[in-house]
Amino acid sequence: EEGPYFPANEPDSDTPSKLFAKLEGMDAIAVPHHTKYGGRTDWDQHDPEWEPVVEIYSMWGSSELYGEHSVQAAWERGYRLGVIAGSDDHTGHPGTPPGGLACLLAGELTREALFYALRSRRCYGTTGARILLDFRMNGVPMGGTVKDTRDLEVHLRVAGTAPVKVEIVKDSEVAYSREVEGRELEVRWRDRGGRGRYYYVRVIQADGHMAWSSPIWTE
Repeated sequence: EEGPYFPANEPDSDTPSKLFAKLEGMDAIAVPHHTKYGGRTDWDQHDPEWEPVVEIYSMWGSSELYGEHSVQAAWERGYRLGVIAGSDDHTGHPGTPPGGLACLLAGELTREALFYALRSRRCYGTTGARILLDFRMNGVPMGGTVKDTRDLEVHLRVAGTAPVKVEIVKDSEVAYSREVEGRELEVRWRDRGGRGRYYYVRVIQADGHMAWSSPIWTE
């Protein structure tokens, strides 16, 4: 299907706020990409109505850590952004290395289901490896919010393509880590160190490939 085109070099769509104004009334999603590289992302201009997710990895590299333009900096501001990964190589060849993969937890392969998964932040990103990742807290899947006052218990399952290490990151600090010689790992972990604001999973494979879950927030 054809859709409208709003180039970044046109005066009426050359800033995020102008672009969002153009998107009014449309079924659209905007994704900040390579936030630490190139023009870099100004998080002061974030609009949660249009930006449910952020690209954490592409051919530019990882934007997860370090500095005011990183994805972690946005989470520290309190922004509720899920994560995906992509290629950003502009060649029109999906899956071509060294692009990342956007992985969505969708009920079916339809546009509506995929948009719902993105808006619900039920998604994760990888550096290109076909890593399977399921991350839940108190039964709430990645992208969601735990609102009960029970102890926080993580249930994490990973199926990688090489031996895996997992890290559970709590408020930008690693709270739990485990490494195995195999490609599959299941973890049940209870946070007894005080309630954090958000938690996410970082997967690191022995071959260098990585994956990141969308966070789960607490209230």
